[in-house]
Amino acid sequence: SRSPRDIPVLRQKVKEILQRSQLPSSSHDLKALLHILETFPRDELFQSTTDELFAAAMGIVHLQERARVKLFIRRDSFGRFFSCLVYMPRDRYNSQVRTKIQNLLLAALNGKSAEHDVFLSESALARIQFIVHTTPWKLPQYEPAALEQEIALALRSWQDELKDALIEKFGEERGLQLFGRYANAFPAAYQDDIKAKAAVFDIEHLDALNGEDNLRMSLYRPKHSPAGYLRFKIFHREQEISISDALPMLENLGVRVMGERPYQVKLADESVSWVQDFELIYPAELDVDAVRESFHEQFAHVWRGEAENDGFNRLVLSAGLNWRQTTLLRAVCKYLLQTSLTFSSAYMERTVSGNPQIAVLLVKYFEARHDPKGAKERDTLAARYAGEIDKALESVASLDDDRILRSFFNVARATLRTNYFQASSDGTHKPCMAFKVDPAQLPELPLPTPMFEIGVYSPCVEAVHLRGGKVA
Repeated sequence: SRSPRDIPVLRQKVKEILQRSQLPSSSHDLKALLHILETFPRDELFQSTTDELFAAAMGIVHLQERARVKLFIRRDSFGRFFSCLVYMPRDRYNSQVRTKIQNLLLAALNGKSAEHDVFLSESALARIQFIVHTTPWKLPQYEPAALEQEIALALRSWQDELKDALIEKFGEERGLQLFGRYANAFPAAYQDDIKAKAAVFDIEHLDALNGEDNLRMSLYRPKHSPAGYLRFKIFHREQEISISDALPMLENLGVRVMGERPYQVKLADESVSWVQDFELIYPAELDVDAVRESFHEQFAHVWRGEAENDGFNRLVLSAGLNWRQTTLLRAVCKYLLQTSLTFSSAYMERTVSGNPQIAVLLVKYFEARHDPKGAKERDTLAARYAGEIDKALESVASLDDDRILRSFFNVARATLRTNYFQASSDGTHKPCMAFKVDPAQLPELPLPTPMFEIGVYSPCVEAVHLRGGKVA
């Protein structure tokens, strides 16, 4: 515990180092050098040569309290171990960081075991000494500068990486603005589960949430994930979406929910948002890029009550239909229920969703007949799709399924007019759907049939308007 200048063996080393430094006798740097030698690990003072001590001490002086990493490695003269001194910003030191550094040193130096000693003082730098035991005289190949760089990278916090990623994505001005807003907003569980680079994508969605658009989504397949494995993120303001609400919606879209990880994002202004990450399994091959937008739209419309939560939604993934097209098939189903067709709504859902190819053809046939933009080739397209439907129906094995699908086809053929393509003043589709049919073309209807029927459907209304003449 004595001062090195009072110990004969060390006194001469200290004197020589001070002379070689050529620092002025009253300078701050000389006082710093003396303090470094006084607090240097005692075994290192005894075992290091004067040259090794001088290089290490002057290297520490040149750090000048800078918040950076510095590594000094000395090999034991008998080849039994390496002594590694690591200097790092004191506020970055913790047991996890120490373990990371120790593992890096063990790997780089082919170490068998390691011991450590930590020195913390009023200095801005923390010092950790690692003694890495190796096989005697079996010298590893390592590059000190590269190893120092690896240690520096290991010290980078999640926030450091987030800052760099945001600047890379949005530029310095916008990136720093978002970093100031979200740097401390994410909980520890999120930082453990999500890499900083991936968090940039989440921040982009979270920052887009507002009063009118308070729900954002992302369906994706992680890299190197097994077939059928999907992830679905929901971004929502204020309250998280209850798992009991989300689960039926997702299952009716044809996926199995394997788990959910909710993260609360709390900003400095006390506003709260949620990131809910669902693990999904889809039992068939899927082009995620092709169906992503339709999946998002369908979930959003069901969540807002603008579309029903039933088995027709499976056609979004299995057939590639959008939410409006699934609503069309649902509206026809509800109309058929009022014609006294003997099948239940759930049975018809299973039949149509179980025959996605025919479901697509039914929608294409209906759209071809009534699309105001395709009037010139309307008859040609409709005839082509009608032929494809007739051919596809021949391969339906079940008689009940055949009857249901033919009933859907009959309604499509009997439809004279529809508001399916009409938009509201804001450019969105109208919340209700209506189609005027010719009952004479529908064998499912009981006699006597009126001149016209108009089926009306929305999530809150199902009705049929019967007309006995051309004028209501």
